Amino acid sequence: TFLFQISLANIYYVSTTGNDSSGDGSAGMPWRTLKYAVTRVSANQDHTIQLSAGTFIENGLIEVPLGVSVIGAGMDQTILRAASSFYYNPATPGYATDKFLISLNEFNQLNGNQMLKGFSIDGDSKQLHAGIYVRHRNNVTIDDVKVQNTNFTGIWLWDVKDSKLINSQLI
Repeated sequence: TFLFQISLANIYYVSTTGNDSSGDGSAGMPWRTLKYAVTRVSANQDHTIQLSAGTFIENGLIEVPLGVSVIGAGMDQTILRAASSFYYNPATPGYATDKFLISLNEFNQLNGNQMLKGFSIDGDSKQLHAGIYVRHRNNVTIDDVKVQNTNFTGIWLWDVKDSKLINSQLI
């Protein structure tokens, strides 16, 4: 008896011209926001969310599931910003992991086996608390990512193994 596994990995699409209400994540009917897309894509199936070029205004914390990669059109082509309702910029910034724009966070140490690549996060003159938070997720690659003008921190890697930050910029 042969036991084999067929890869069920899919690519889902997010575009500045997409629609979270009527889109299905296909190339022809993309979603509008990454925040919505991460709630629709199943964890641990090697799925990828492909962001188009353009500027996306995201309305809150984006919690990326295990095993889901987020790939933009390029560091200076795909830009993520927070909606003003998610701004958090106290005079003395501190520990507030729920105020990062993107979070890859687990309670126990787990393998993420995922990538964040090809986009920028713009903190709108330090009105966004922080960019990317990765905790207890192993095997995460952050490549060709720029985080600029955040209030507290750009990228925080905490308790991770076999992860890397390459070809990226923190401003």
